[in-house]
Amino acid sequence: MRSVLVRNVLANVVGRSLSILTWLALTPWVLRALGPDRFGFWSLLSTLATTALLLDLGLGSAVTKYVAEYGEDDVSRARDGAFTAGVLLASGLALLWGVAGFAGRGLLLDFAHVQGDWQPEAWMAAGIVPFAAAAGLLALVPSAALAGLHRIDLVNRIALLGTLVQAAASIWVLRTGGGLPGLMWALLSGSVISLVVATVVLHRIAPQLRFDLGAASGGRVLEQLRFSAALQIISLGVLCQFQLPKFALARWSSLASVGEFDLGYRVAFAAWSLPSLILPPLLPALSQLTAQGRWDAAWALYERAGRYLLIVALPIASIVAATATALYVVWLGPGHTAATLSLVAIASLLGINVLTSAGCLFARAIGRPWMEARYHLLSLGLHVALLVWWVPRFGLAGGLGAMLVSGTVGTIQYLWVFHHQLARSGRHFITRIAGPPAVVALVGAGVAWAVCTAVAGPGAGLDRGRAAIALVSGGAAGALVVLVGSFAARVVSRAELLEIVQHLRQPRGAV
Repeated sequence: MRSVLVRNVLANVVGRSLSILTWLALTPWVLRALGPDRFGFWSLLSTLATTALLLDLGLGSAVTKYVAEYGEDDVSRARDGAFTAGVLLASGLALLWGVAGFAGRGLLLDFAHVQGDWQPEAWMAAGIVPFAAAAGLLALVPSAALAGLHRIDLVNRIALLGTLVQAAASIWVLRTGGGLPGLMWALLSGSVISLVVATVVLHRIAPQLRFDLGAASGGRVLEQLRFSAALQIISLGVLCQFQLPKFALARWSSLASVGEFDLGYRVAFAAWSLPSLILPPLLPALSQLTAQGRWDAAWALYERAGRYLLIVALPIASIVAATATALYVVWLGPGHTAATLSLVAIASLLGINVLTSAGCLFARAIGRPWMEARYHLLSLGLHVALLVWWVPRFGLAGGLGAMLVSGTVGTIQYLWVFHHQLARSGRHFITRIAGPPAVVALVGAGVAWAVCTAVAGPGAGLDRGRAAIALVSGGAAGALVVLVGSFAARVVSRAELLEIVQHLRQPRGAV
């Protein structure tokens, strides 16, 4: 099990990192080609495609959980039922998104105040994106089944292929002047490729996993829906936490501010790709361990994964925030103060939210996702109220403040509920799991900021060359402090690192 888990995490890191680097390289080109307003609308359309994947009734995580849980031969029919129920739900959602999205594109243009000579271009692009979303929803099911079979390495290869197809098509579109509609056709092509390849690969890897309407009984579908309902609320909460400000800004501020928020969002989540990829392999692993009654092993995995996650995630969030000004000058040139502010706020909230991540996956694995769902409902209600209040008054700063306050309140509530209901020590979590990585991260960020500021110097005339030196030197100094501090605070040990290397060297069949 440990060897499979380690390899899945590594596959996640490599695959997602390549996808992130591709889009970081492409984004400045898209911004220059489209301009601020059209770039902001492109961001909204991309967000709608992402929204479809998040508002999936939780079917992705449910398929992964039940395929992993029903992994033995004597329950193969139950596994077929879980897979079939996922296909049926995905098909219904894809149809709904395709029809509703295409019919409602005029409402989207009115909502975002799209005007001027590029309105026909926006109309065409808005008509393509619902079908890209539908294809992405259908691709979720075979990919989730592969994850449940502990083949996340294949899931990431498929996702990377889809990203490369979309990126290559986007480059061709930008070179030929295809504009917004062309970029949406590129998105659709990547989604279709992912769907086809994932379906073929799943059939070859697990030919015994079948679409069987007889196995998908009403009870099976209802059980999956009950589990998925909580996951849908969770997905909605995640969506609103980091995407709802875009729609509030489009309504009460400007599309240009949407673009600046999106530039902050893209960098923050690019940096976040490494820690976030530690998480997906944990769900099938914890589901299998708890289903087998191996609770001591499950809790040990939770604590160890939590330590590793936080010592990677917290320094990344804090150092990215500390060096944000130099980073944007290097990437896009001067003049993106709003994007810098967005990056600092989003990275800070990611650093706060990550405290709940391992606990949320444990709750899902034992069939208690409503603990997490209630936390997101609390955050969502507070977030909406603050956005309506603050964005019309303070613009982008109001949207960022609403996001930070609501996310922090929800995080505190979940940590208390998780440790109280599962009878785990909150003090142990703070002093042994979360506290040491947090201290190491803050010290590293302080050093990174001090070095970056000293190299960049005062004033607003920072050029790209000096900014690059400041970014590299500040980031390297902060990372060195984190590395030394991690061993000094005993967050990780040399023995644990050697154990991970040994697992990576084992053949694929070894567990």
